[in-house]
Amino acid sequence: MRNALFLFSLLVFIAVLAATRHASSEEDPLVSTFSMVAFDPENGDLGVVVQSKFPNLRPVVPWAKAGVGAVATQSFVELDYGIKGLELMEYGATAEEALRIVLRGDEGRQSRQVGIVDADGNAATWTGLEAFDWRGARIGQRDGSVTAAGPEQDNVGTVLTGYGFTAQGNILVSKETVEAMAHAYMNTEGQLADRLVELNMGHRYWMQVRADNVVRNPRKFEKWAKAGLDTVLVGLE
Repeated sequence: MRNALFLFSLLVFIAVLAATRHASSEEDPLVSTFSMVAFDPENGDLGVVVQSKFPNLRPVVPWAKAGVGAVATQSFVELDYGIKGLELMEYGATAEEALRIVLRGDEGRQSRQVGIVDADGNAATWTGLEAFDWRGARIGQRDGSVTAAGPEQDNVGTVLTGYGFTAQGNILVSKETVEAMAHAYMNTEGQLADRLVELNMGHRYWMQVRADNVVRNPRKFEKWAKAGLDTVLVGLE
């Protein structure tokens, strides 16, 4: 089942604690944006999760479409990564191809940060040279390893590719936030819904789904209801 899931939440006891643990003082502002896009190979589910200092991110950062892909666009947000990125993947581009095409037309690319995954699980991420520190990402690989992006690896400003998921953030205290997100995703068993329940990742989600999937998979929706699903958009494709 290829559902597109917009997952808006706090990574409560994983990413947030990792980000705040090394804050130098209580007077330091907690300013950050971090996100993950993910693909579940068991059932084709696609998801986006984002947390930020900025309010009301729902219309701008997370993008997803059933059977197509998911995108998180942040750091001086450019909507084309979501709009055109999904359009390109719907017409057959991989996550990497879609990302590179939109980057080529973006004069402000060095200020952007993007994570993208397609419906085959191909993932790609970009962090521009002008995104605020700490900035970087962790992207999964088919062999179960994780590739790091950040100033420590001297690969900011480079498109990195992988499989399954990519977690990225900027204005972070350190790399530990994206590392914790990647570790949590890779080390929790079950489907995407199961991982959310076990990790207490959030409380309100909405889902885009085909009508036949609702009929064929009632237990799937029971899982998502437990995880916090409150809105289902049903299409008749």
